Amino acid sequence: MRNVDLHRDLDLHTIAQYMKSLSKTYFENAVRHPNPLVVEASTYTPVPDVEPKRRRPKHVLDDPDDKITTDNVSQQHTHTQHT
Repeated sequence: MRNVDLHRDLDLHTIAQYMKSLSKTYFENAVRHPNPLVVEASTYTPVPDVEPKRRRPKHVLDDPDDKITTDNVSQQHTHTQHT
């Protein structure tokens, strides 16, 4: 059984989807954190097209999906259309 099938049949998120979701939640909640240093560290706007060594945590939110995630989403759409 392939990973794509497991993700589709069990409605599991890929690690990339899970990390992207966690990151989004973290940055949304960090704005309301009582420590001003946490708020300041989380309220930046990532610069697109920055070299890989200079990437910061918010860049993960703009990253394109990996091949497994893309395959999983396309498999879910075809699976739901046939059922």
